[in-house]
Amino acid sequence: MRIRNKLIVTIVPVFLLIIIIAYLGSANTATSILDREVRERISTQEAIQKSYIERNMELAGQIAQDVQALVSETYQNESLQNYENILQTIVRKNDFILGVGIWFEPYLFDQGEKYVGPYIYKKNGTVTTTYDYS
Repeated sequence: MRIRNKLIVTIVPVFLLIIIIAYLGSANTATSILDREVRERISTQEAIQKSYIERNMELAGQIAQDVQALVSETYQNESLQNYENILQTIVRKNDFILGVGIWFEPYLFDQGEKYVGPYIYKKNGTVTTTYDYS
């Protein structure tokens, strides 16, 4: 065999081996970079969602406190219809609130009814009122 052929037989496999090693190394590096980028984006999205949920939970808590304060001051003079209107507005204007209700102590709101309490909720995109939980 000639020297030229011996060099080709020796150099080509070595060259191919170097190319394969370089390819595997770059593929490994690219995978690591992509994995890190995905983890960072997921982390960012989790932080955004957590913040959104916490903000809505705080707002829902504040709304509940406001309703409680309103009802405790006005239950002797307000009608259930007025309370229903207030609760309907709360459910309509707050996408994160699926339902809200007021339940009175037995015989407190109406001497003739032991349990009274409207519950307003979203059903198929429509705000609905029920007294089923009274």
